[in-house]
This record gives sequence, C-alpha cells and structure tokens, in this order.
Amino acid sequence: MEGRAGAGAPRPTCPTERLTVLQSDLIYLAQFEALSVWLDALEPGDLEQPSSLPGWSVGELIAHLCGTAGSISALRPVDIHDGTEPLTVSEYVAGYRASAEDIADLARQIAQEESLQPGVDIRKTLHTAHQQAVAALDRLGGADLVVATRRGPMLLSSFLDTRVLELVVHSLDLHRSLPGHPAPPVLSSAWSRVLTLLRELLTERADDPAAALAAASTMSRDEFVAAATGRAGDDPTDDRPLALTALLPLL
Repeated sequence: MEGRAGAGAPRPTCPTERLTVLQSDLIYLAQFEALSVWLDALEPGDLEQPSSLPGWSVGELIAHLCGTAGSISALRPVDIHDGTEPLTVSEYVAGYRASAEDIADLARQIAQEESLQPGVDIRKTLHTAHQQAVAALDRLGGADLVVATRRGPMLLSSFLDTRVLELVVHSLDLHRSLPGHPAPPVLSSAWSRVLTLLRELLTERADDPAAALAAASTMSRDEFVAAATGRAGDDPTDDRPLALTALLPLL
C-alpha cells in the first residue's frame, strides 16, 4: 500500500529468537509485534486524526509508544546496598496522574521532531525505538535484575509489566480513536497480565478487597480496564458497581 510505514521498515525481533526467561519480557515483545503489524496497515492520514485522548492525535499516541520503548532502552542494572526496597508496580504507576502533562509534552515533542524530517513516519521511529529496547533486554539477560527507572529502582519483571499495561491500554485507545478500522489485536497473555495487575492494584486500595474484586468481576474486561485507567468518562449515569465508585480510576 503506497505511503505505508511498513514498506522497508525494520521488523521487530521475533520473541522466540531472544534468549530470556522472563515471562513479562516475552509478553511485552509478543504484544508489541501484534500491535506493530496493525499500525503498519494504517494510512498516513490516519495518523493526523484526533485520538480518543483529549488533545492527542493518533500520531502523538504512537509517539508516546516510542517513549515507552525508550524507557526500556534506558534501563541499567543497579545495586541496592542501603536497604532501599525496589518500587512495586503500584508505587510506579501512582506517579502517572501527576506526570500526565509531562508525558503528553514528551509525546508531542517526539511527534513534532519526526514530522520535520522529510519522508520519516512516526511508525518507523517506533520500529527503531523497539529494536533498541530489544537490544537493551538482550544486554540485561534473562535474570530478574533490579534496574534503574525514571522513578527509582525496580525489578525488571515489574517494570516490564508496566510496559505491557501501556501497550494494552493504548491499543484500546487506538481502537476508540479509529473505529472504522478493525480493533488492534490484544493477545490473551497480555490481557491476562493487565487484568491481574489492575485487580492487584484494586485490592491494595480497597478497604474490603473481596467485595471490590466481586464487584469488578461483574464488569467486562474492556469496561473494567477503561474505568480503572480513567477512560470511562464522568457520566453520572455510569452503571459501574457501587463498591467501585470511590476506587476507580486506579491510574
């Protein structure tokens, strides 16, 4: 298809070609591959469409995924000798809301820089960023090391879980942004990991974890993820379970 970024773009490394034992590593790589194929089928004009995230275009949403890959490339092992505990997933994602504007500004900066280069498509930039992320994971090997992230030290597996969360949530954003296209594929392993993470966050914050989980189980997975990540809107007629009203969104 003329104008598609996929033509001539480097393809991400197949997950089965990597030497790793981390399940979160494999899930991230496989979900990225699935989303990448879907993105390559978009027309250039699709990237200019407004996304379901207020103030973001589809291209800027893809630029944000470049930042997600870049955060993996920046990982380095770190030794903790002062008794500091690695961040949990809950502690890491707790910073999302406070840094929302900075995250959006970075995505727009990446998209703007790429738009100034003739013939450069943000999807090619994403492929390159992913290749660099894969190289970084290769260097880290298959052990669950403590790594330095932008918010503090964290187990590699826990950090990669947050990257899987990013891929799944933004796949759903892309589907809402481009309803005329088939939905981006979300692998069952990625769905399972994200639902597990969000339910763990829910039980950590609930006074009655059992009641919260029971209430969440009455929602479809799409409804729960949308509500948990602040994408369900502020409609007062929202029919989410009463037990979850004060707990959602989680991020």
